[in-house]
This record gives sequence, C-alpha cells and structure tokens, in this order.
Amino acid sequence: MKNCFSYYYYKSKEIVKKEGFSTLIKKGIYKIKILIYATNKAIWFYRFLNNTIPQINIPNIKIVIASQSEFEAWLQQHQTKFPWIYVEQEVLATRNDPKIAFVAKVNDKIIGYLKVAVKNAYILDYDTHIKLPSDVAFIQDTFVLPEFRRRGIAKCIISKAIIYLKRHGYSKIFCHIPQWNIASIHTYTSLGFKPCGNIRFLRIFKWKIYTKNPEKLIKAIQ
Repeated sequence: MKNCFSYYYYKSKEIVKKEGFSTLIKKGIYKIKILIYATNKAIWFYRFLNNTIPQINIPNIKIVIASQSEFEAWLQQHQTKFPWIYVEQEVLATRNDPKIAFVAKVNDKIIGYLKVAVKNAYILDYDTHIKLPSDVAFIQDTFVLPEFRRRGIAKCIISKAIIYLKRHGYSKIFCHIPQWNIASIHTYTSLGFKPCGNIRFLRIFKWKIYTKNPEKLIKAIQ
C-alpha cells in the first residue's frame, strides 16, 4: 500500500510539473469516471487466411518481428505524444500473454506496428481476456507514425503478418474497430476482412455487459 501511494504521489508531482495542476485534476476526474462507468461499440471483422493474400511491398520499408523489450521501449518512448499506444494497465495484463509485434522499420527505426495476440487476447476496451482457438489470431492494435501515413504502410504490415500467420498454422484472424474509425475500416476491408457483428460493451463498476459474447462470436465463424 505504501509503495502504491508513493507511486501515485510522485506521478502526480510529475504531471503538475510538466503539464500543470489543471491537467492533474482533469486526469483525476477521468480516472474516477472510468472506474465507475465505461461504454463503447465496435464492429468485429474476420479474415480466412487460406484466401488469396495480397503481396504488398514498399521500397525502403522493412517488416520484422520485434522483441518484447524493443517493442515496449519504443511504446514508452512515444507514449507522451500518443498516450493510447502504451497503457500501463494493458502492458501489465498482457506481459505474460503470447503475442507478436510486427513492426515497420526505416533505417532500422520503428515507424509503425501491428500487435497480434494468440491463445489469449486482452481487449483493453473491455478490460477482459478472451481465449482464442488454437488456429485463431487477434489483432490488438495497428499504428503508424503520422509523418509516414497515407503510404500504404499499415496495409503492408497487415499483409506480411497474414502471410506469417498462415505459414505458422493459423486459419483465421479477427479484429475489432470503432465505427468512427473509417480509415481503419477501409484499410482492413480492402485486405479482405469482412464484418461479422457489432458488440456494444457497458461496464458499471465491475459489472460487465456485452450485446454479444466475443468468444462465441469468434467460434461461430467456420
């Protein structure tokens, strides 16, 4: 308890120093709000990996699998500007889960990534782990630095990931995208992903409600 108090005390001091007292108050209110209530709605998509896979190559862009330490270090480095890519709650919850970080590199520097879960997938929007069938992979996040967007890099990472997963025995891949994220929906549907349902999630304190069960939705796709 003492260590926990010390952590939040010094974290608060750091926020006040860097961003001001008003930011601390706003973040505090937000934290209290999400402890009590959270809701979201997303479209779920799937793709069979035995279908034709587009070969997408971009000059000077290299797609590789990053080590966990390299990937986490990069996320931490960029979390100030893009806070949603490194959420401590998610990092702690998934540290021991099997996952694959496909990254795009230019001159050996990461400029984007695709985070894929296998066996178990932690879904931050639901604060929930779901079990995946042995032949199913789940895309947790896609991100490209703003200065490298609109060059097809996200499509390139996704296509390379699909090829890798197919070679390693996976037959299906899923993702979920908020309805407002038109750009991501276009990217995935252009690569053969098809919608398989909508899930609205509601949490009041620790009581969670889903309009559809994510695990049942995945198993229903044959």
